[in-house]
Parts: sequence; C-alpha cells; structure tokens
Amino acid sequence: MMSPIFRRFRKYVIAGSALIIALLACAYIYFFHIKDFGVNASDGWYFDEQGYQQALAISQQENRPILFYFRNRACQICKDFEKDILNNPDFIHFTRYYIKVRYTMDLNPQQQRFARQYPIRMQPALIVQYQQNPPVSTHLVLPMHQVWVAQNSIDNGNHMPLSVVTLKLSLQRVTEIARRQGMNQD
Repeated sequence: MMSPIFRRFRKYVIAGSALIIALLACAYIYFFHIKDFGVNASDGWYFDEQGYQQALAISQQENRPILFYFRNRACQICKDFEKDILNNPDFIHFTRYYIKVRYTMDLNPQQQRFARQYPIRMQPALIVQYQQNPPVSTHLVLPMHQVWVAQNSIDNGNHMPLSVVTLKLSLQRVTEIARRQGMNQD
C-alpha cells in the first residue's frame, strides 16, 4: 500500500512530466513550423502592398532597381531559400543597392491579382524592375536548385546550379537587362 505522501509526490511528477512534454512539443512546433526565418526590415526589405508603394517612390526618386521576392506563406522551399540564400551575409551585402520588396502572394485575392502582373512561373520568384518599366525575372527553379543566368537578353543564357554566387550573377545580368528595357521605354 502506498503512503499518501508518495501518491501526492507521484501526481506532481506525472503532472510536471506532462507539462515538460507539452512545452517541448510547443517549442518544436514553433521552431520548425511557425517561426519565420525569412527576410527582415533591418536588411532593407519592405513588405507587401505598402512596401511596394514605398519602394516604387524610392525607385523613382533615386533611379534604383526594385528587387521583388514573391513567395507563399506555407512554401517550405521559400523558407529554405530565405534561410540559406537571402539571409546569407554576402547576398545581403550584394543587394544593398536594390530596393527590396518581399511579397506574400497567398494572403488575399488582392495580392494574388497584384502578383499576376509579374512573370512568375513558380514560387519563390525573384524579379527586378526599374520604376514601372517591364519586370525581368531571374527564373529560379528551386525544386531543381537552379537559376537562369542570362547573357545579352533574358531569352539567351543557361541554367546553373543555385548558389549565392550564381544568384548574384543572375541578378547582375537581369538588372542590366531591366535597365536597358527601362532606357528603351523613355
């Protein structure tokens, strides 16, 4: 027969163990399913429609290119891309000249309509645009870990394995093409 003290102690041990397990489960869910390892404003990013309006005004004032990053909220490939590439210090330094806008496409129908005006084949997508001139895509193919590196036009080039180096090269070429298109529009 168990003593009353032992029974009470056993209850506390079971309750404490259950609490610890619940806290660990919550931490797991937070870190692996909820926490956004995405881009942030301290690295120069603007967000969604309001951010686009700010970026457009700055682009027109300073004649700087806008770098759009289109993504979906639940896209694991997007989250990995943010963590591995977009948050890479070398990439952050390289893109400091761009006015960067992260646009989450699946929040509401208005945002989906806005995104349809851009040449997005799949998410995530990176697109360079000068002011309101035609946008030019880097044509990321993340399921195959590739990026399109254009030559003289967006139609000529090669897919290359995705890395910070190849993405920077792709952005450099796409920015040149977008700049030429913008100059031809004027």
